[in-house]
Amino acid sequence: MRRKKKEEVQELKKQVEEYKQKYLRALADYRNLLNRLEEEKKTAVFEALSSILRDFLEIFDDIEKAESFVKDEGLRMIKEKFRKVFLKWNVQELKLEGERFNPELAEVIDTIEGEKEGIVKKVYQKGYKLGDRVLRHAKVQVSKVKS
Repeated sequence: MRRKKKEEVQELKKQVEEYKQKYLRALADYRNLLNRLEEEKKTAVFEALSSILRDFLEIFDDIEKAESFVKDEGLRMIKEKFRKVFLKWNVQELKLEGERFNPELAEVIDTIEGEKEGIVKKVYQKGYKLGDRVLRHAKVQVSKVKS
């Protein structure tokens, strides 16, 4: 009789351990699911926001071009309002001129002969970051050493 009870206790301990392991696995799966959903949410928000901001960047580019031809206080005020909105949303202009070319930040659309290889000589279209992610790649001219 005593032997039978010991076996039953051992069997129950084994079942408890199995349930404990299943519980821990389910808990880990649940935490992974929450993390994945949070990442997907962040990505969706970034994509939606970046799409809207890219549209506004095109308008901002046009305002900057117009400002180079027309000196108008109203135009300057609108440009400053755009800058404040971009600042509020953590949109930062990429400062690339004179820097080493980085394909993660810019696209080469032209090359020019230079003393050093791969230096950004001119920015045709400004690039921007939203937080730590590229919102729009810059379009640049890069130096190339004549061979």
